[in-house]
This record gives sequence, structure tokens and C-alpha cells, in this order.
Amino acid sequence: MRNSDRSAKIVAITAVVAAIYVVLTVAVPIPAHGPVQFRFSELLNLLVFFNPIFAPGIILGCLIANMFSEANVLMDMIFGTLATVLALFCVRRTKKLYVAAIWPIVFNAYIIGVILMLSLIEPPYTLISFLPFVGSVGAGQTAVMIMGCIVFAILQKKNPKFIQMIRNV
Repeated sequence: MRNSDRSAKIVAITAVVAAIYVVLTVAVPIPAHGPVQFRFSELLNLLVFFNPIFAPGIILGCLIANMFSEANVLMDMIFGTLATVLALFCVRRTKKLYVAAIWPIVFNAYIIGVILMLSLIEPPYTLISFLPFVGSVGAGQTAVMIMGCIVFAILQKKNPKFIQMIRNV
């Protein structure tokens, strides 16, 4: 494959994945921002376990989706997207899918927890004011990652050709 063809393929994959992430975050009538969030789009993080080509689209989609944040938009765009970058970095380096699913939970729970605490409550900030945000974001993220592990485990077992296609994109 020529370099220009490869570049066009990467741009197309990035655009499609980013668009899917944004639509799943913004258009689905489930809270995706705020103290209680269930961001179905976070399932896409597990694609990076199979192939890192999906990471730029997920990161771009997260950045765009965070423009719709109910908290501090700029802080969410910067640090919320950073949580995704860190999670994807770790997901790619993990050998087991269910372990890879832990990284988005941890990074989002703590980083988004800080963003929400700073955006939604008045100082002084304490561990007591921080932990409810960590718990609520972590719970929603855990639910999504469990669903993602189930979906990808089923795909690996029932449709290995699809997983192979993802790996070879």
C-alpha cells in the first residue's frame, strides 16, 4: 500500500471512529456528562486493545464530545481527553482484555472526579467531597467496560473473523 493510500485510510478511520464516539456520547439519551454518567461510547476504548489505529479517532471523538460538557468545558476538553489518552496508552500495552478494561475506569474515575469536584462544588476541597465523584464516574465506567468485555468476548468466540478484521485494518 502506498503512503498516500495508507494516510487516507488512517484519516478515514479516524473520522469515522470520532463521529461514532461523538454520536454515541451526545445523541444517546443517557447521561454522558456530569456526576452520574454512562458513556456508552467508552466501549470503543477496547478497540485499541486489538489495534492502535483506532486511538486517534477515539481521542478526537472524546475531545469533540467534551465540548458538550455540563462541567467546566475547557477543563473537560483538556483533562477529560487526557484521561482517554492515558487509558488508551495503557489499554494497548495490556495482554488481557478484561485487564485492559480497567484502565479507562481508573483514569476516568479519578481525572473526571477531579474535574467534577472543581467544577461543581465550592472550596474547601476534601477527600470527602472528591470520593463521591470518583465513585459515580467509576461505577458508570465499570458498567460500560463490563458490557464491552462481554461484547468483545462474544465476538472473539462467535465471530473471530470480525476480530481479525479489526486487528488487520
